[in-house]
Amino acid sequence: MRFPILTNIGVRVITKDLIVVNLSKKYGDIQALKDINLEVEKGSILGILGPTGSGKTTLLKCIAGIEMPDSGEIYIGGELVTSVTKRVFVKPEMRSIGMVFQSYALWPHMNVYENVAFPLKIRGLPKAEIERRVKEVISIVGLEGLEKKYPHQLSGGQQQRVALARALVYEPKILLLDEPLSNIDAKLRLELRSWIKGLVRKLNITTLYITHDQAEALSIADRIAIINNGVIMQQGTPEELYRKPANLFVADFLGTSNILKGRVMGGHNKDQELHVSISGRLMITVKANVTDINDYIGKDIYISFKGEDIEINHKGNVDAAPNKINTYRGRIKDLLFEGPHIRVLLEIEDSGVEIKALISRERYEMFRDNNYIAITIDPHKIHIIQENR
Repeated sequence: MRFPILTNIGVRVITKDLIVVNLSKKYGDIQALKDINLEVEKGSILGILGPTGSGKTTLLKCIAGIEMPDSGEIYIGGELVTSVTKRVFVKPEMRSIGMVFQSYALWPHMNVYENVAFPLKIRGLPKAEIERRVKEVISIVGLEGLEKKYPHQLSGGQQQRVALARALVYEPKILLLDEPLSNIDAKLRLELRSWIKGLVRKLNITTLYITHDQAEALSIADRIAIINNGVIMQQGTPEELYRKPANLFVADFLGTSNILKGRVMGGHNKDQELHVSISGRLMITVKANVTDINDYIGKDIYISFKGEDIEINHKGNVDAAPNKINTYRGRIKDLLFEGPHIRVLLEIEDSGVEIKALISRERYEMFRDNNYIAITIDPHKIHIIQENR
């Protein structure tokens, strides 16, 4: 369905289930949100990722109608539900939103059936309709046979499913999940990631997934917005954020990049190639998608690359490397076993530069007793990143 709507940025045709326009919120002198803009496609999962205190939960509360922003607009299903300038504020219970809290917030004196049925009872639905909907959603989340159990008789995973069932039972347009897996043990958390993603796909419900866990957001979300100090630092697909972080904060927060500061000493426009000096002791070639290298020469920049884009030759023969671009002699300082892969802390010889590489578990024995190795960094996988703005 398409909704022509007049907003403060002009006439737009709305095809998204959720739109947030220039949303800002302050608590005293603290800027909790600043000019937040989001658009979420129907049936997709948007991950809101950021550290504690970054503004994630404030954003969720504004969307849910629990908090009133200082400025901006919010549209749900094409309907304007919040606008300070137009004096529009739709009450939370009228926004067609289902919400799951970090603590689950189940009523301890109600059994599973009563907890799930509660939102329908307060809306005054007929008893037969309540029974139909509760039975259906309990089946969807896999809680058949537990209808008469009380929260204290359930596991953490089962309590989470009750909370989800309660949020889904009145068929909301938007599902808001606020750190839904943070209180669950690691093994069950992995299982529930897949289960929640499959459930959202099955129901085709638009979802905002709030989390501080990078792996959780990358594995569940279709798109991710990374937020810090109330500002969205970058939006994109998990692959885009992982491969091409836009700034220092994103690169550092995702925790999977090597980040080096250097000065551009030269390059070639034809090859779109920059030569970057790191601390005056190491030269790295970057195959950069830049219009004119002269815009960079003499300037300090940050570069980033992933551990899996570093090739290690255990023989340590730099001259024998098939590609001598960005190939250096180095030594292994430490090997960290991380299950499916090994994280290798490397030091590039005569530079003082340390970087982290990833190798497969099968190559662990090959490198365990090899101190000196040849290191090659793929110049096509090195990206220029901006300072935080």
